[in-house]
Amino acid sequence: MGGSGFPARAAQSARRLSLLAGAVLVLAAAPAWADPLVQESHGVVVDWRHGTVTARGVAAADWRMPSADVARAGAERRARSEGRNHLVETLRNLPLGGGRKLDEAGIARAVERARTQHVDYQSNGGVTLELVVGFGDWDEPGATPAATGTAAENPPLALRLGEGSLAAEPRLLIGEAEVALGPVSYAPAGDLAADVRPLTVRADKKGRLVGDAKLDPAELAHRRAVIYVQKIQR
Repeated sequence: MGGSGFPARAAQSARRLSLLAGAVLVLAAAPAWADPLVQESHGVVVDWRHGTVTARGVAAADWRMPSADVARAGAERRARSEGRNHLVETLRNLPLGGGRKLDEAGIARAVERARTQHVDYQSNGGVTLELVVGFGDWDEPGATPAATGTAAENPPLALRLGEGSLAAEPRLLIGEAEVALGPVSYAPAGDLAADVRPLTVRADKKGRLVGDAKLDPAELAHRRAVIYVQKIQR
């Protein structure tokens, strides 16, 4: 071929990018050293420590385009589409707690609110990027009351859980009241600072976190929470 020679170079680069992406996915799936609070599979990371889901999108350049600059726009669209598809698949299976899963409307809201990070524009016109959603990004607008006054300044609620499953939207049971928390994240129980006095909770058969019945549910509703867990159930 004449001209810039971009199609031939792009085809070779596309093959290299595809092989590299496959190698990355294989490495990401290796569980040997894995942090139990950071789960990686098929280009998606569920980070329970920070309460996020991150999906990778990878797209090689279309070698039929006349230049890398022209090919890049289409590659970015395809990379975003792949990332969104990974998010949808992961969010459909994300455990909220008590056997609950997100509905399609919630998934759509979360994907619509996804933030883009780590965009890498390859010199050959290919693109890799990451799309991130946070726990709670699936909520309907206004579903969680906005924090005001001293509530906005409160540190996250610290909960200590002896044994339980990871859940992205656990319910807190106080007496007869079932409380919806705000966005949650997790940490090992050993990370509790000496000056932190957590509320002790236990998991019931419905997957709810049961706290002291003497607590005021209204003070706990919609609070951001860090759950310090001693043993994770699988």
